[in-house]
Amino acid sequence: MKMKQIMLTFLLVCTCLYSQQEKKPDEQKQQPDEKKIQQIEAWISDLEKWPSSSAKRSLKRLFNEGELSIPFLLVALKEGKPQTKEACAECLGKMEVQEAFSLISSTTLDKNMRSRISTLFRALIRIDKKRAYSVILDFLKSPTQTSRYPAFLSLAAITTKEHLPLLKEAFKAKYAGTRKYIIDLVSRIDDKEAIDFVVAALQDPAVQVAYKASEILGTKDSDAIRSRLLDMANSKDKRLIAYVVIAITLQEDTFNKKLFSEFWIPQLLLLVRYDEKFVRGAAAVGLVNVGFQTDNREIIELMNKQLVPTLIESVLGRVYYRDYAALRKIGYMKLKQLTGQDFGYSGKKWWEWWHKNSRRFQAIRLLKGFSVRDIDGASISYRITGGPDNDSVLLIASTENVKNDEYDRVIVLDEEDMITYLNHLKELDFFKLQSVYGTRTANVSYHVISVKVKNLVKEIISYEKEGGTIEPLIDKIKKLERENVWQLYWDNHSYPRWISWYRLHKSIFRRLDTQEDKDLKLKQMIINSYGWLKQKDRRKAALLFQELMEKDQALPDGAADLALLHIRTELGLNDNSTALIKGVALSRKEFAITKLVEYLIENYSARARSLIKFLLTHGSRKIATRYLKHGNPTLRSVSVEALAELPKNELTNLYLLGMLNDESREVKQSVIYALGELKVQNAVKPLTDTLENGGQTALVKASILKALAKIQEEKALPVLLGQLQANNEGLRIAVAQALGTVRSSLSVKSLVALMTGDSSREVCRVAAVSLSQIGSDEVTRALLKLAHNDTTRTASRVLALQTLQRYQTKRIAKSLRKLLRSDEEEVRIETAFLLTKFWEKRAIPVIIEALDHPRYQFSAKKYIVKLTFVQYKVGNIKRKYSEWWEQNKRLPIKHWFFSALRKKKYKVVSLLDYLMGSKEVPQAYPLLLKVLQDEDWHLQSGATFILEDLTEQNFGEIHFYVGDEERQKVVKAWEQWYKSIGSKNR
Repeated sequence: MKMKQIMLTFLLVCTCLYSQQEKKPDEQKQQPDEKKIQQIEAWISDLEKWPSSSAKRSLKRLFNEGELSIPFLLVALKEGKPQTKEACAECLGKMEVQEAFSLISSTTLDKNMRSRISTLFRALIRIDKKRAYSVILDFLKSPTQTSRYPAFLSLAAITTKEHLPLLKEAFKAKYAGTRKYIIDLVSRIDDKEAIDFVVAALQDPAVQVAYKASEILGTKDSDAIRSRLLDMANSKDKRLIAYVVIAITLQEDTFNKKLFSEFWIPQLLLLVRYDEKFVRGAAAVGLVNVGFQTDNREIIELMNKQLVPTLIESVLGRVYYRDYAALRKIGYMKLKQLTGQDFGYSGKKWWEWWHKNSRRFQAIRLLKGFSVRDIDGASISYRITGGPDNDSVLLIASTENVKNDEYDRVIVLDEEDMITYLNHLKELDFFKLQSVYGTRTANVSYHVISVKVKNLVKEIISYEKEGGTIEPLIDKIKKLERENVWQLYWDNHSYPRWISWYRLHKSIFRRLDTQEDKDLKLKQMIINSYGWLKQKDRRKAALLFQELMEKDQALPDGAADLALLHIRTELGLNDNSTALIKGVALSRKEFAITKLVEYLIENYSARARSLIKFLLTHGSRKIATRYLKHGNPTLRSVSVEALAELPKNELTNLYLLGMLNDESREVKQSVIYALGELKVQNAVKPLTDTLENGGQTALVKASILKALAKIQEEKALPVLLGQLQANNEGLRIAVAQALGTVRSSLSVKSLVALMTGDSSREVCRVAAVSLSQIGSDEVTRALLKLAHNDTTRTASRVLALQTLQRYQTKRIAKSLRKLLRSDEEEVRIETAFLLTKFWEKRAIPVIIEALDHPRYQFSAKKYIVKLTFVQYKVGNIKRKYSEWWEQNKRLPIKHWFFSALRKKKYKVVSLLDYLMGSKEVPQAYPLLLKVLQDEDWHLQSGATFILEDLTEQNFGEIHFYVGDEERQKVVKAWEQWYKSIGSKNR
């Protein structure tokens, strides 16, 4: 009641004040009625729940009320609870109410508002930025305040050159924490006077101030700053010089530049022997960097003997000293770089290690670069582990440890390759990268790269997709592995000693000039070593052999016979023998193909049949023709099918015509198929006679109908139409398939009639498929007419809409929109599904309604995810999508895609221009190509949508029902397109 009385009194006073403004009678606002006051009071009361969603809604309503709510907000700001005060300050700041400035300013002194102080500062800045700066700066300077960081953040966002005098005055504060923040604020001003002020702060007696100044200067790539720092190097104040050394070291590390000139070497050598721990430690830090870049023997000796204990003592010693905090972080980092070890901040462990290794220790100067003597015993390992996909490869620079059962493959790199790769790692700052990237997910494979060169050891684990940050390093390792893959195929029968075999073949590969010669040699090595390989390695060897044969069909002498032997030793027809058979077939060697056909006949199966056809199509016509008279009808049948895929030949046509009367139904059907594929004109009459003479099975008749349609459309059409009313369903299906080949106006009408009138669902379905194969404008018009015809049965309308799914043209989208309001539920839903193909967000309400449909709910869940890029898996998803739609329906789809990428932590800056309406955004292509590799199909689909919109290219679609192979085809097509446009067009 007290609060209500205060508010009413205040309201009356403020209303009188506002009413004194000179306004015309018809412009004066009416006094608020009791109901409105009660409503505002309820909203104010709800602010006690800040920052709940209901409180935020109430705040928005108060904001929308404008002047009427101001008196209530001011009273609540003065008298309310802390959470209410914060909410009121937020609202008054947004409204830029000048009268609230002093009240908010005084509220900042309330100790109960410490956790909410940022909101108060933000409100002050919105109301009056200039006055706010002074208020917040006074807060920062106050010796009684404990939460200075929010004040610093608020000032950092608005500090400009005009504030420099205020900041210089504030730097006189006694509290070192305040001075540290002041230096940080000054450093944000782009002005010589400001930089000079930061440089001078290196002399501050407080460690946190001097160190903050050195950290800031370490991020400035400025010759003017370096000149100032060099001037300070002659100071008598050794502590000041130590901070200068830290600043220069940080600059070297940040910008990868050599900044310690020859002038510094004698200075650092003196300082490292100085009495004070901080000075000695800072000099040791600088000498580590110098040692990576010089061949000065005295410094190298220091690195091996003195710098390690100096850093351990300075950074991890038990005796605390004033400037310890300034050296702790950078000293620890240099200690790791110097030794290649990491024992954390445990001084005890570091000392134990040093006492054990000090006599033989050599500092890691490898970061300077790698030489031949450095790489002896060096190794690079790469693993995929932790999930279903496990693989590992070890690259070594020595021939001593090639037998290593821990890795799937061990590759020996020559000195040049190893040095090149290690220096490549150095250029990429591999040795400075963090140890872990991403977050581990259960049962998902992750990537590990480990490098060891002498006592330099670095391991990086990446839980990111495809390796993420370290993906370029992984690609390089895979490239080196491919170039040296020949090492995996050691013929230990001919060469019992691996080392002699390795040296011989290493020299052979070096002498081979062309890639074709190297591939030919590799084929020979695979075949020679195949019998000695482990079972897990045979699969890769066989696939590589097939891949090499697909590139170049040359096969070394004797390799075919040896390959035939390996094929026979395999346990039946497995993946290994299949790859070997295809590889040998590509050589087109007649004797090998003949022997393989005989082997496959002995081991006949469905797989054997397809392989026989593969062999015969890659052999000569002579081989295929030879088997036309074979006693095995299956082999005759396959031979006929193979001939159908070889170039046309009159003699072949005569052979096939003569086999029309073959006693085997299987052979007869194959002959009919081949005559159709080869379009043998002389076959029309024999085929027609066979059809009319009777005595043929329905399957043979169906084959004849399809063959006639391929040979002569005009002569086939009357025959096909005569079979439209056939009693046999299989014949009508064949007619429907054949009509799709004829492609005439009459065939389109006949197919529509079959689709709408046939009693068989399968005939209707096949007719629809044939219509989609014709794909003419006439078909489109017929299907659209059918879909819109209310008098046609629902099943036919639905089938017409499903057939239109196969069309790429967006022209049909506009004519389909009104079907979203059809009385037929199935028509509405199928239309909505079809419109998702064209990214029509009008379809979303209908899809939402289908989310609980017993027949359509599965597809609806997929289609809604495709359009919205939002996936709800639990709870009442229909209600959730409805709420989402109400909130987002006014935004374009590209904004939804942008939000989805942000949630998955993609760097989406390159898409901002596209969101603003520009289509000249080649900088977005790499991001979109990366999204094409995402694990979520709907994001892949969205990426193709944006790429098509930007480029007007189309390489296929990605849907939930598309398999991985088809998706990869789309992805590779886009990647090829990106490469083809060249860097000049990007």
